[in-house]
Amino acid sequence: ATWLENPRDYASVPEIHPVRIYPQGGTLGVDDVYYDYTHNDSGCTGSITLDDTETYEIRGYSQARVTTTSPSDGNYVQLLHPTTGSRYYSIIDAAYQPSLFDPSPITKVMEDSGSKRNNIVAAAGYGINGRYGGLDGELFTFYDDVCPGGNGSCRSGGDAWISGYGMTRKFIVVHETGHLISWELLGDDDENPDFGAANGSTGCDETTTTLHQWTSWEYQTGAVTEGFAHFYAAAVYNDWTESDCEFVYYKDTIDFDPRDGSCDGGNCNNNFHEYSCESGLAFMETECTGTYTARGVEVDWVRFFWDLHTDVNVSFGTIADIWIGADPTTWGSSTVYSRLKAAALAEGVSESSWDYYASANGVDH
Repeated sequence: ATWLENPRDYASVPEIHPVRIYPQGGTLGVDDVYYDYTHNDSGCTGSITLDDTETYEIRGYSQARVTTTSPSDGNYVQLLHPTTGSRYYSIIDAAYQPSLFDPSPITKVMEDSGSKRNNIVAAAGYGINGRYGGLDGELFTFYDDVCPGGNGSCRSGGDAWISGYGMTRKFIVVHETGHLISWELLGDDDENPDFGAANGSTGCDETTTTLHQWTSWEYQTGAVTEGFAHFYAAAVYNDWTESDCEFVYYKDTIDFDPRDGSCDGGNCNNNFHEYSCESGLAFMETECTGTYTARGVEVDWVRFFWDLHTDVNVSFGTIADIWIGADPTTWGSSTVYSRLKAAALAEGVSESSWDYYASANGVDH
């Protein structure tokens, strides 16, 4: 995969490419001779007995299987054509003929022909491979087109739509994967985010429409929904055993240039907006004016979740359980924080630690 962001820890892509073998004519006469996935370590499929008098077509499909610790087959990622709804494929070998005298494994390479579609499957598969929140047997569906009715990438219902701009930006792909993770955790439902906070703050990039961004002053349901998806991407592309964390942000409301930001309270790259990033910085409380009641900004929630994860040692699986326990499908902006805290305490998170980092990051409103 080719990415435009700077590489970070754990940013490489594992070998999780699917392979399907079809016969090309001959006596078999069926199109499901063999269907398997390559192993993420060896890059090989299992073995199959073929007739050395026949030729076979080998295809690679835009679908991946990601194993989990559960006993089932794992989770699946598929990329579909936005119009036909079918998977993409590449013909790796149009007429492969096995040799009777050489049963050793064969090596074939699937090229993407510059379309970057493989990036979507690779990034999403990489994310779900390490951060699946206890989900198992789920199918995550992506389309390579702009969001229905929009002009960027998004989650729409239970599917994610990745624009051409997003295909080369792994943080976009995995951010939308985070939204899909949330959708599945909540039983195929969303968090009812509200991005319509009234314009009244002069210190941050608030919006009065459904648009939102890293530092926009929003109702809590909107801020935490985006903050959770940002945190998911940050957790995928950073070393969670270290305290520092980099999030390469990909838009702003002025020119949509990709810019660098930080998801850690103590470290950041100031190329994205000029604001202070000292440890414990609460962006909304520091930079925004107006009421804080039931309000928040995405960056504060990203930092809070990251601190909870790395400093308090709360696993991503436990954070997923907290997310479920807070029941975002029914909360309102005035209950976001109290519900998350109650769910965290029910999961055994230290109240003093929760309160400390919530206050330090300014999400306790």
